[in-house]
Amino acid sequence: MNFTNLLSISKYLNTKVREQIGFFSRGKYSISWLNETNPNSKNLRINLIEPGLFGTCFFAKTRPIGGINLNIDKPNKIVDIPWWFVNDINFVQMVGSEVYGPVLKNAEAEELKTILFNYANTVGKEANCTMLKRDIHNNMKEYNSTIKNFGFKITGEKALDNTHWLVTTKPIDC
Repeated sequence: MNFTNLLSISKYLNTKVREQIGFFSRGKYSISWLNETNPNSKNLRINLIEPGLFGTCFFAKTRPIGGINLNIDKPNKIVDIPWWFVNDINFVQMVGSEVYGPVLKNAEAEELKTILFNYANTVGKEANCTMLKRDIHNNMKEYNSTIKNFGFKITGEKALDNTHWLVTTKPIDC
């Protein structure tokens, strides 16, 4: 699906969690879902599109600007966020270079983060879950720069798979 601005992506994703892929509409941004065989997994990607042949998507250049993976644990009513990214200055500092091209402007990056975390909330609501969960490294960089701004709180628990990571949670907005 292609969109002209981030606001239209936000409106589309917040109305209902849809999983469709389109190639023939024009826009500045595209969203797609990675194919998953597990119905309890949602993997959203958002790309920036540079128009191709005659202003269409043919031979267009796309570059990833954001994404989020969600694992739905229905028995425990938790949506786990094992991975997410926005191509902003924090991402570039973490990986050491502009892997996906120039970084987004601050306002655009913040809008994209809001879209991703709202999408996680929407997925959680539709799955009748009560909590979003994100493990963070104990150096607290990700928590202090982003995660706490979206209402996540540190639980005091260590992550099960790595003792250098802490568990953060946020109630799903109803």
